[in-house]
Amino acid sequence: MSFCPVIRQPLTITIHSKKGGGAVGDAAEQWRNILTNIKSDLEELGTSLEHLIRLTFFVRGPFPNGGVLSSPNFRQDVMDEFFAQYCSKHCSYNNPPPSEVIGVAALAHPDLVIEIVAVAAVPD
Repeated sequence: MSFCPVIRQPLTITIHSKKGGGAVGDAAEQWRNILTNIKSDLEELGTSLEHLIRLTFFVRGPFPNGGVLSSPNFRQDVMDEFFAQYCSKHCSYNNPPPSEVIGVAALAHPDLVIEIVAVAAVPD
């Protein structure tokens, strides 16, 4: 016998950080550009950063030798800086949406170090 819970959810959307390139600048600038693109996409779809449900970060390595995650607080620092400006509800000291970081060997563009997938609710 198996059990599969069913959870009723509001309408959700998934945004992949592809708009406008993102492969410009250092790692922190790429993260900011992609987050800004996600903010813009969410607003175009009738929702906002406030309704984020989950973030997934695909980060290109290598990590031990100066990769984007070589600093233990890099992700948190960039995210807090962005969310403090646009949606303080999601700063690390408040209640950020759940997230996961997945290390990858390569992304679609050779200069890209991060891709972000955002899932957000669309309010009624």
